[in-house]
Amino acid sequence: MSITPIEGKPSQVRYCQYCGKELTIEANFCLNCGKPVSPQTPPTPHRVPVVTPMQAGLNFKNEGLTSLLSLFGIGHIYLGKLMRGIPILLLLIGSFWIASSYWHDANLLSYLASNYEYNLIYDIWKLESPSQVKSALAEFYTIATFFSIVFIGVWIWQIFDSRKLAKYYNEYVRTHGKTPW
Repeated sequence: MSITPIEGKPSQVRYCQYCGKELTIEANFCLNCGKPVSPQTPPTPHRVPVVTPMQAGLNFKNEGLTSLLSLFGIGHIYLGKLMRGIPILLLLIGSFWIASSYWHDANLLSYLASNYEYNLIYDIWKLESPSQVKSALAEFYTIATFFSIVFIGVWIWQIFDSRKLAKYYNEYVRTHGKTPW
């Protein structure tokens, strides 16, 4: 933007100390950001550096890919947050494994009990009476439900968290020209 002189006045340009936009010498407020500017504002531009990833030799992280990888529990690892991503992945694998094991045992025990296969029940779980079978079933279903809730809760949380971290990562790279971690 160029300033044309008015009635023989020299064209003098200053820059806003907050946003870096051009100001006229007479301006008391910045028309862009609305902040008051001091008369001693230096005539050099002060701008927030905006760096493209190519200039910095860095890459943005794709938010869609981050979300897709998070479906498999590895979104944080893709973002470079290994100390967060690996425990999350281990928690997801462990809770899924425990939940599925207990669901399997509960369903097998329920099937065998409904077919009066108490000899097999005794051989596998050492349960001797129908009341012990009912108690074991309640325990298996409780543990399976608990670990299923843990798995689903952590799985949903880490999808949203990794997407939020991808946005933060990209904004940090854009404004600082380096990776945040």
